[in-house]
Amino acid sequence: MIEVNPYKILELSPAASRQEIMQAVAIAMKKRKYSASQIANAQRFLMNRENRLIADLLLPILPDAVRFTSFNCDSINSNSTQYKSLDISSPNELKNLEFILGKISDILE
Repeated sequence: MIEVNPYKILELSPAASRQEIMQAVAIAMKKRKYSASQIANAQRFLMNRENRLIADLLLPILPDAVRFTSFNCDSINSNSTQYKSLDISSPNELKNLEFILGKISDILE
């Protein structure tokens, strides 16, 4: 399993193409912020479609924390929030979900 978020190592967004990954590898090698093996592992990890999906699910890119001074709590009391349920009525969606959960389970073991 990869220790550092591969998107962070290569300074990429999850929407990056394969070509952008290759370019980011060259840039990361020049910057030398991470070791060559970490950069190579990040590249290998993101080039694999299954691993990339796992990275998207388990290693979210979070914005830097910003200190705030106040927060308006009025919106908490409103009941306007609607939640979508996961529709797994089709066999393909259920099969994909089982596959993803299996991969996550393998990584966590």
